[in-house]
Amino acid sequence: MTIIQVDKTGKALTDPVNVSCPQSGCEQALQLYVDLTPRRFISAITFVDKGAYVELQPLTPDVGQAIEFEKGYEGPVFIRVRGDENDKIELLRFTLTGPAAPEADKGATAMMSNPNSLVFHRKLEPDLILQIELVKPAAAG
Repeated sequence: MTIIQVDKTGKALTDPVNVSCPQSGCEQALQLYVDLTPRRFISAITFVDKGAYVELQPLTPDVGQAIEFEKGYEGPVFIRVRGDENDKIELLRFTLTGPAAPEADKGATAMMSNPNSLVFHRKLEPDLILQIELVKPAAAG
């Protein structure tokens, strides 16, 4: 599995982080950029029959939560992998809460509520975009 932070145009912001996970899953510490400032996160990966769950957790107190950008919920994001796919590349988009989130110092105008959720999300663009590449391990033989 490879994790790269990209900007909204798809340009890499970090070097690729290669993670070798056992079948049960794993965790990986990451340094990601929030508004051009490096912040520490941990990604938790859990593999299931149809794909993988990826969760992003901030390790610095000034970043509150990493929330899935489009659906507006906190917790793991599912990446579906079909049985015939040997590898899969997926973009995961997150919005952040807390004082380190971009525009947090400009007041509440950068936030808007989602009537279908109890959380808040940023209005137009995610704060973090991760490109996740899942590679099926070669069969032992």
